[in-house]
Amino acid sequence: MDVLSIMTMSMLTKYQRSENLIARLGHVVRERRLAKGISQEAFAELAEFDRTYVSLIERGGRNPSFTNLCRLAHALGTTPSELLKGIE
Repeated sequence: MDVLSIMTMSMLTKYQRSENLIARLGHVVRERRLAKGISQEAFAELAEFDRTYVSLIERGGRNPSFTNLCRLAHALGTTPSELLKGIE
């Protein structure tokens, strides 16, 4: 294998890990929301997001910024660090 192929594979692996983390974060958010018995629409309203944005986060389709992670955590009555512990 040449150096370019190795670098490309390494970058792809990092991208896949990143996508996996985003999907796991979405799963944690969804599980916490459901445990509280909150609908997606009500949760979006609490966090001051559009429901479609919440849906994308929960499905791993969006990588929320730190500020948005804080808003999600606040709406769930937890901290950002607690949400992130769930993705380990």
